[in-house]
Amino acid sequence: MTGRTPAAPLWIYAIVFLSGAAVLGYEIIGARLLSPVFGSTLTVWSCVFAVTLLSLAAGYAAGGAASARVDPLRAMAVSLTGAGLFLTAILWLRDPLLLRAMRWGVLGGTLGAAALLLAAPLACLAAVGPFALKRLAGDPSRVGRDTGRVSGISTAGSVVGALFVGYWLVGRLDAPLSAAILAGLVCALAAASWAGSGRRGVAAAVLMACVAVSGPAALASRDRKDYGKVLERADSFYGALRVHEHDSWGKRILYIDGVANTVVDRETLDSVSDYIFGIELAMFLRPKGDIRSALLIGLGGGSLVGRLDRHYGVPVDVVEIDPVVVRLAKKWFGFRETGSLSVEDARTFLAREGRGYDLIIGDAFSGDRHPAHLYTVEAFRTMKSRLNSQGVFALNAIGYAKGPKAGMKRAIARTLKEVFTNVRAFPANQGVDPDRDPVNMIFFASDGPVEFTRDPLSARRDLSWFYRSIRSRTLDLEAGEGELITDARNPVDRLNTPVFVDIRSTIFKSRGRLLLD
Repeated sequence: MTGRTPAAPLWIYAIVFLSGAAVLGYEIIGARLLSPVFGSTLTVWSCVFAVTLLSLAAGYAAGGAASARVDPLRAMAVSLTGAGLFLTAILWLRDPLLLRAMRWGVLGGTLGAAALLLAAPLACLAAVGPFALKRLAGDPSRVGRDTGRVSGISTAGSVVGALFVGYWLVGRLDAPLSAAILAGLVCALAAASWAGSGRRGVAAAVLMACVAVSGPAALASRDRKDYGKVLERADSFYGALRVHEHDSWGKRILYIDGVANTVVDRETLDSVSDYIFGIELAMFLRPKGDIRSALLIGLGGGSLVGRLDRHYGVPVDVVEIDPVVVRLAKKWFGFRETGSLSVEDARTFLAREGRGYDLIIGDAFSGDRHPAHLYTVEAFRTMKSRLNSQGVFALNAIGYAKGPKAGMKRAIARTLKEVFTNVRAFPANQGVDPDRDPVNMIFFASDGPVEFTRDPLSARRDLSWFYRSIRSRTLDLEAGEGELITDARNPVDRLNTPVFVDIRSTIFKSRGRLLLD
């Protein structure tokens, strides 16, 4: 005679649901813990996905094997306690773990750091499902139904966790504090499991211990000031942003995912970056006064807006996807609007009917990523459609100018030539060897001429000095050699990889500890 299985307590289903939420939530938070050091590139996310799936597989297998030999309620409480303790420990150990991972290089370090930060807590959380199923299972004829129910509830929790963390938590709190909140949630689940198994004293001890440790750990992670003064930290949907002020350098810098995005003089807030001068040379491609309107794609600290307004009286409309970047630019870098400001993706902005421009500037970056969708034939055609007659498109890109790693340069050149009649480019970094090192490459593209109609040597002193240093360094844009970048076939992330691996490797060697501030 088959006995009827007692109804499962609802709290078990609640724990399965919330454990599923914690899995996806921590996957996203874990990627953010990595991003200041390793960035948010496709490589980083691939490593995070791989480690997550391997950890879940290990947790499912271990939980399933152990469920036949242990009390499922107690085992579930042990697993959740382990997950909570690992999450709490990671708040304290993140910095030394990431510093050690830097020694393994960019690619090996990314995979190693993802494993160190994610594997143990995710495996513990994954084991909850098999233990819960063992507790719920009774009649063998209902095993399939019970398995489907547990899987469905856990997956539903993962959906809610991903949406909550991705759309709400990450945009409001920094990654360490988000991780501390998640650690507290998992510790609360562990305490509930111990209470459900009849061990209320253990439940109280687990909860109090984890809360006592996770709070100070999160605060400690926010108080590092080893390299200059950290004026503000902010995590947005698009990256980890930090504003540093370096007294010894006399600079204020906006870092996105650990890579300098905007560098200004601390006192004047004027840009000290060579590529700003390079883009400014676009004004000399047309007679004085012919460029009267400009659009900037990608705000950064807003240096270009001020430069074009002060020296040429040109108002600049801006489209920037990240509202946090806009806020930091206004607060710390002196950005003031001289035209319209649109906080949205550039492709959607350009696709709408709107005014034409004499100059469009593409200067969009997020850490060590070129936004791939802004480099396609289709994107360039949309930009061209918003240029006035004889208008100029100026593009700032980072890459190798020569050699086997110069695929990004060749692909951009070919794609621009598919859209514009005339294209030219030059490296914009003084004191950097473009034959050997990654550089800012400034591309000018137009259906009109891209030769200077006015001599930049007649410009103000700092600009003429810059032009004198780079005027003989025009890049050879080999016809037909590069890959064509399209919406359907976009190799930008692949072409980016060797460039930014080398850049980030240099950062690791010279100032890796700064990435953790």
